[in-house]
Amino acid sequence: MFISPKKLILAALLVTAFFFTVLLRLFYLQVYKGREYAQFSDTFTLKDVFIPAPRGNIYDRNGKILATTRPSFELILDLQKAKDLDALLQELAQSLERPVEELKTVLSRSKSLPRFQNVTLASDLKPEAAFKIRVRKSLSLSDPKDADLWSAVEVTVQPHRRYPEGEAFGHVLGYLREISEAGLKTAEAKAPGRYRPGDAVGVQGLERRFDLELKGRDGIQEKIVDARGREAPEESFGLRKELLFTSPEPGSDLHLTLDAGLQKAAFGALEGKVGSVVALEVKTGEVLALVSQPSYDPEKLVTELTSSYWAQLNTDERKILLNRAVQAAYPPGSTFKILTGIAALGEGLIRPEEKINCPGYYVSGGRRFGCWNARGHGPVDFYRALVESCDVYFYKMGERLGIDRLARYARLFGLDSPTGIELDFERKGLIPDTQWKRRVKNEDWNPGETLSASIGQGYDLVTPLQNALMVAEVASGGRKIKPFLVREIESPDGTRKKMAPEPGVSLGELKPEDWKVVLGALKGVVQDPRGTAHRIALKEVTMGGKTGTAQVVGYDKFGRKARSRATEDHAWFVAFAPADDPEIALSVLVEHGGHGGAAAAPVAQAVIKKYFDEKKGGEAYGTR
Repeated sequence: MFISPKKLILAALLVTAFFFTVLLRLFYLQVYKGREYAQFSDTFTLKDVFIPAPRGNIYDRNGKILATTRPSFELILDLQKAKDLDALLQELAQSLERPVEELKTVLSRSKSLPRFQNVTLASDLKPEAAFKIRVRKSLSLSDPKDADLWSAVEVTVQPHRRYPEGEAFGHVLGYLREISEAGLKTAEAKAPGRYRPGDAVGVQGLERRFDLELKGRDGIQEKIVDARGREAPEESFGLRKELLFTSPEPGSDLHLTLDAGLQKAAFGALEGKVGSVVALEVKTGEVLALVSQPSYDPEKLVTELTSSYWAQLNTDERKILLNRAVQAAYPPGSTFKILTGIAALGEGLIRPEEKINCPGYYVSGGRRFGCWNARGHGPVDFYRALVESCDVYFYKMGERLGIDRLARYARLFGLDSPTGIELDFERKGLIPDTQWKRRVKNEDWNPGETLSASIGQGYDLVTPLQNALMVAEVASGGRKIKPFLVREIESPDGTRKKMAPEPGVSLGELKPEDWKVVLGALKGVVQDPRGTAHRIALKEVTMGGKTGTAQVVGYDKFGRKARSRATEDHAWFVAFAPADDPEIALSVLVEHGGHGGAAAAPVAQAVIKKYFDEKKGGEAYGTR
C-alpha cells in the first residue's frame, strides 16, 4: 500500500506534538511544580469522610411516625492525631462538665479499633456544649501547641434516632446501639461493605429485623487535610475534580400494620400490670397492637445511656427488656378449653347436646381432679361447659381424646411453633404428647396428665401472640392465619414492596354446624349472664371470648408455700368482635393477675372499645 510523503510528514508531526505535550506536562509537574507537590505530599494527606445516610422512617398503618431521625451533635475523636490523649480528655471533660472517667470508659470500648478509625466520645450533645467545644477549638489555633492538642477532636452533626411515642412502642420497635466488634464481623459476612465500626445498628424489635433496609448507604467525601486535621484548599492544587464524592442514599421506610391509637390504648390499659396484649385483624392477620408491660423508652437507649438506667432495665425483677408478647410462654389455662372442645367435636367424641354431670370434681386413676367450682355445675352440655368454664366437662373430653389427638389439634391452630412474625427471638411454646415426654423426660405418658393438659395446665406453654393467633383462627371459622407487622417497605424512589402473606387455607377440621356451636358458646362467655366474662359486655358490640386462669403453683402445694404475688395465678382472656362477623381478635395476659375475668378481660374490653370508637370517629360504645 502506497502512502504519500505528505501523509507521512503529517503523521510524524502529530506524534512529535503528542510527545512534546507529554514532556511539557511532565516538566510542569516534576520540575516547575515538583517542590510544591513534594511539600504537599509531606504535609497533606487524603482522608475519607463518611456521610451518614438518613435512616428510614417507621410509620403506623395511618401514616403516624413511630421512628424517625433528627440532627444530633456528636463529639468525634481522631486517634491518629491525639498526641497527648490524657491532657485532651481532661480538657474535654472540663468543657463537657463530665467526669473524665466517663470519657475514658467510652474510649476503652474502642481499644480493638484501628488507629485510623474515629471514635464517638459523646453523642447527642446539647447545643451549648457543642458550641463551647467548637469555640475552644477555634481559640486553640492561635497557639501551635494548643492547636495540636485540639486538632484530634471535632464536633459533627449526625442523624439521630427519635421515637416520638416512647415506651408504648419500645418492645415492638426496638432501639439502636453502636455495633460491637462481634456484630461487625457478622454484619460484614451478611452484607459486605455496608457496616463500619461506630455504626448504629438495630438491637431489638423491627429496628433489628429490618436494619439493612432501614440503614441506607453512607456517602463518601474525600478530603485533603493537613497534619492538624484542617482541610486544605484543594482548588490550589487542581484536585477538586479528582476527589471522590458519593451522595448518601437514605434508608427505606417501613409502613406497619400497627394502629398507634390502639397500641397506646392497650399500653394504658395494662399500666401498673405485668403482661401483654396482642390484637390481630381477623381477615388479614395484620397485627393491630403488640404490647408488653413493663416497657422502656427506646430513645433513652439511643442517647447517652446512663449506667443507672441500664442497671434498672437489667436488674428489675419484672424483666423490663423481655418482650412478653413473643419471648415469654405461659400455661394457657382455660383458654385451651376452646381447642379441647374443637378436638372433641372434630373427632366425633361428643354431641353438643350431650350432658356430663359435674359434681365439682372428677376421679381418674384413683386421683381426684377438682373443678374451679367446688360445688359443681351439675349436668352441662357443650354450650354451658364453655360459657361457665366447667373443668369436669373438659377433663372428660381430654380423657376421650388422649394426649396425642389433643396435641394435634393444638398444633393445627398455631401452638407449639413460632408464628414467623417479624421479630427475633420468638419462643415456640410447648404442646406435649407421648413422644415428647419419652424424648425429653424418658418417661411414659401418664393418663392423668392428659386431664391437666385438657384445661391448659401441666406442661402446656403458649405465648400471648400464639394465643391471639389461635382465637383469631377460631373466630375466622378455622382459616389459617399468618400474623405480620410490616405492610410495605418503601424505597427512597417511592417504590413500595408489599409484605402481606398469602391468604391462609381452611383448617377444615369441623363441620359448619360444629363451628356454629363453638362460636355460639364463645359468644355466650361474654353475652350470656352466666358467662365468666359477662361483666365486660359492651352495649352495641357483641363479643366472643374465653377467660383463663393459669396456675403458677399447684393448689396442693400452697400448704407448703405461702400465697404471694409470685405464686398468684396468671390471668388470661382471649376475645373477638363483633361476635357474628369478627374483625378483631386479641389475647390479654396479666402475670400473677389472678382470675382472667377480673384482671385480663377488662383490658380486652378497653382495647375492643377503642377499636370500634375509632371506627365511628369518637366515643361510641359504653359498658352495660
